[in-house]
Parts: sequence; structure tokens; C-alpha cells
Amino acid sequence: LQVVWRWLPAADFRPTLAAADVGLCAHRPAGGVDFPIKLTDYRGAGLPSLAWAGDPVIAEGLAAHDRGFVDPASFAAGLAALLAAPRPVWAGPTWAQAWAAEVAPLLSAGGGRAGGPSGS
Repeated sequence: LQVVWRWLPAADFRPTLAAADVGLCAHRPAGGVDFPIKLTDYRGAGLPSLAWAGDPVIAEGLAAHDRGFVDPASFAAGLAALLAAPRPVWAGPTWAQAWAAEVAPLLSAGGGRAGGPSGS
């Protein structure tokens, strides 16, 4: 087994995630109030995820097509369920559309960078 880490350009990030079968998040918050951004990335790519759900913040944030786990048995069951289920089709806005509609107006009002995540 060899793991190679690469930096992806922003334009390649979502399609690369979408090519996976399942997103895995084993994040355990230290303070009990943080939500792993990788789950948001997975959701934006339409990728179902399997996440550690022993924390109420993470458990509450899982989408309907995601699965949570708290032990090896629930990990195995969640992974099997996600791999057997048909992939959901993402019907929401793209990252750029959501940024333009929700974030850019807030940043424009405050004088911040409103161009978007790609720097445009």
C-alpha cells in the first residue's frame, strides 16, 4: 500500500471527490463543537460519507444519505450500506453558485474579497 498526497487545483477538487465511492471521516473533535469541513466537501461533490458519529455535532450534521459509526461493527455496516446503495444525485447549487448567492453579498457589504473561492 502506498499513499501519495497531492495538492489539487480548485477546479479538480470536486470532480476528484465525486469519482470516489464513499468519503471517510474519522475526525473526532477535541472541543466538541467543531464540524469537519471534509464532510461539507463530500456533500458538495455529491459523495455519500461514513463519519464518526460519537459526537452530537457531527451526528446531527450528517445528510440523509450519509452513515455514522461509533465502533467497528457500525463502521462495517455503514460502509456496506453505502457501497450497496445507489448514489444520490446532487440537486443543489454548485459551489460557485452558492458562494455568489450566500457569501459574496456578505463580503461585499463588509469590504472583503467577494470574488469567490477560485479568486475570480
